[in-house]
Amino acid sequence: MDNEKIYTEYNDEKNRIPWLRIILSVVIVVLVIAIIFLLLRACGKTTLRTDIIDAAKKYNEKYQNNLPETIGECNIVTLSALEKEGLIDSKKYSTCDKATTYVNVCHLENSKYNYAANLSCDKETTKYGMWKDGSVADLTEGLSDVRFKFVGQELTQVPDGEQATLVKHYYPSDSTDASKVNSYYISVPKNGYTERESASFGYKWYTETDKKEYWNNGEYSATAPSGFISYEDSKEVVKYSDTKPEEASYRKIEEITLYRYKRVSKVDSFVCVIPGTNAETDASIVSSKHCSLREDNFKEVYKAYYTCDGITKTDTIQTCEDYTAYTEEACSTSRVNGIECESKTSYKYTDTVHKWYKETKERSYYPSKSTSASGEKTYYLTAPVAGAIKDEKTGANVYKFYKPESKNNVNMVEKFIDVTNGYVEIDELLATFNNLGYEVNSLKDVNAIDKIRYDIKMQYRNIEE
Repeated sequence: MDNEKIYTEYNDEKNRIPWLRIILSVVIVVLVIAIIFLLLRACGKTTLRTDIIDAAKKYNEKYQNNLPETIGECNIVTLSALEKEGLIDSKKYSTCDKATTYVNVCHLENSKYNYAANLSCDKETTKYGMWKDGSVADLTEGLSDVRFKFVGQELTQVPDGEQATLVKHYYPSDSTDASKVNSYYISVPKNGYTERESASFGYKWYTETDKKEYWNNGEYSATAPSGFISYEDSKEVVKYSDTKPEEASYRKIEEITLYRYKRVSKVDSFVCVIPGTNAETDASIVSSKHCSLREDNFKEVYKAYYTCDGITKTDTIQTCEDYTAYTEEACSTSRVNGIECESKTSYKYTDTVHKWYKETKERSYYPSKSTSASGEKTYYLTAPVAGAIKDEKTGANVYKFYKPESKNNVNMVEKFIDVTNGYVEIDELLATFNNLGYEVNSLKDVNAIDKIRYDIKMQYRNIEE
């Protein structure tokens, strides 16, 4: 018993500080705090995202015409629209870019709607993964974004059977010799020219002409605006100021007197009395000329009458017309003529100004003469005309398109032929149909026309946390 080591609260061994236990405890506390912070942050993101989606749903309940009408169509609900309706707390979205923060709403194949938030805020930005082909079953509510691609088709007459001998009429010249055709297109360029061949990689081409681009639509400036180093058609511009303007190399300053006047009622007649008498009790005469010029004894003016129009008279001076603008033309006050004049010291400064321009190049795409690539639909493999320049940004897979015509007596049948270059966005689909002569602005319009239709493909992407 004596040899056993007995530990008491006063024992040195027991009173050692357990550093390892303290360190482990601190690490655990830090980890717990970090986990709580990350959870709160994640919850905050979900709330911000789900809030804007809930607000968009309420917006579409109020404005149901904003819902995409046809399967495959999508509309957006902007942050600005939600703020205007008071459907969200603007303070929560104060750091968001209003142009790129919105909710994308798409009409699905099951006739339901998919809502996807796109946030561009300091606190949170939605990051989506890659687009993938899929179906409604692949979507996760609140986490999946959706878009649709389309293949446009047109009902066209084609020979029935392989025994037909065909003549190919190539667009746009209707030439039957493919070697003489150098025009290529991405999709069907015109109704009837539905067949394609000679797959290649082509570009849009343009020519350039020199052009003067005038600053501010031809306005004048005393100094050269940024980027405009040449000028023509100079002139002088005169201005006035009550304070002396700044000195400048193009400016001439003069100190001058400016005048203005107003029309006041002029003298119409005088009440004349005999000097030393009282007009109220003694005799008086109304005279058209000044009393002092009279030949009788009524040579003292008692009072005068004034008029603006020669009809209405008063015994006080009235303003007939307000003051004119200040000019350099001198004037003087005249009660007889009804003019009251004022003058002031001012500064006249004359600036020499010019019409500034810069030399630019204006593009003209061949053959449409459009000034922008978007207005041109023809592609070429080599320069179509002398001096043509290749637009490197327009490279695309292109084809020669032709209209088939049977050379022998073969029955023709109607068949839907693809008119777009594979799957395209809805805007390109509608543009293709419009180029073919169909007036369509929506999928609903397309569905109302029997001779055209489309195949649809849904794509989706999910938020990456």
